[in-house]
Amino acid sequence: MNKNDKGFSTQLNDHQREILSRYSGESEDFIFPFLDCDNDYSDPIELRRQISSKNVLTNRNLKKLVEILNEKVEKKELAAPKITEKVSFHVSRHSFAQHAVESGLDLYELMQTLRHSKLETTQKYLKGLDEELADKAMKKVF
Repeated sequence: MNKNDKGFSTQLNDHQREILSRYSGESEDFIFPFLDCDNDYSDPIELRRQISSKNVLTNRNLKKLVEILNEKVEKKELAAPKITEKVSFHVSRHSFAQHAVESGLDLYELMQTLRHSKLETTQKYLKGLDEELADKAMKKVF
């Protein structure tokens, strides 16, 4: 994560280790096999450009997956609701933020987790905070 050019490390949990184990041995240079190991990424601008390019490609593929899943739902091959929201890497950060708060993280903890430097930025991620969370908050107070 290079959100604000600040170094950051965190302890891995079992779920994260399981995901990472799927990619062990793929590359000696990168965890996930998105960037070409034969390219020179010593120029930070070129590295950022390549990451951005792969991000666009991945988001395009996510969109295709949503289309495929929605076709299966329409044909009754899949018992699930259609996906009507946009799906992307960045949207997943917002979804994570919502889930984290619903699971009990407070805003300050979430701000640290997302590596935001301002609480206001974190609050924007939760603009759709629902009434259920407000009810839970009131139960904590009273």
